[in-house]
Amino acid sequence: ETTPRTDKKFIIVTIAMLATDLLFKISLALAAFLSSLVFGFVLLFAIVVMPGIGILKDEQFLLAFQAIDGTIQNNQPIFIMIWLGSLVFVISSMVMSIYRWKKGISLYLMIGFSITFIVGHIITATQHIPRNNRIHGLDIFDLDESTLADERARFEDAWNNWNIVRTVLFGLTSVYFLLVVLSISPSLEKNGELGDDSDESLPMQMEKSNGAARYYQSV
Repeated sequence: ETTPRTDKKFIIVTIAMLATDLLFKISLALAAFLSSLVFGFVLLFAIVVMPGIGILKDEQFLLAFQAIDGTIQNNQPIFIMIWLGSLVFVISSMVMSIYRWKKGISLYLMIGFSITFIVGHIITATQHIPRNNRIHGLDIFDLDESTLADERARFEDAWNNWNIVRTVLFGLTSVYFLLVVLSISPSLEKNGELGDDSDESLPMQMEKSNGAARYYQSV
């Protein structure tokens, strides 16, 4: 037999579990969506933008990159939301998975691919942004041909090589999060098969909360 006090605590625990479950799924979905957009952005640079402007002469190449980077430097709002949002939701998904999954292969994969994504952002911060800023600060029309060639040489190959590295890292993370989102279905959760043996389905968690409610009744 339950009391109103027990019922109230059971309802609160159940609502909290449902809310946490929903937030986790939203975080995963946004991490998958935004990381895929980031991957598409750097992939576009790798296979279209840089090869396209790469055929230009030195002065034209540097001017073209200045123009492209200038859009980002001016804090283009959609780009900023996608770029920073991807990092926020990947990290939040990792943190919530630590709480939900505790241990096991699902947790280790989540942590591993999240760190992979973070490394991609670190590469951007340490290898691309400094080079972008250098090109952005050049007064190109005042430079002679030899200086233009030197500036391009110290920029282009290194930028492209590091971009290939981060494209691979972002691509791996994007695929992983998409697979995680696709693996979440009512049938899997109903049978408690999501993740690994350490990841309990929501009905199992609610049953535990019912036990907790019975405990509260006795105190």
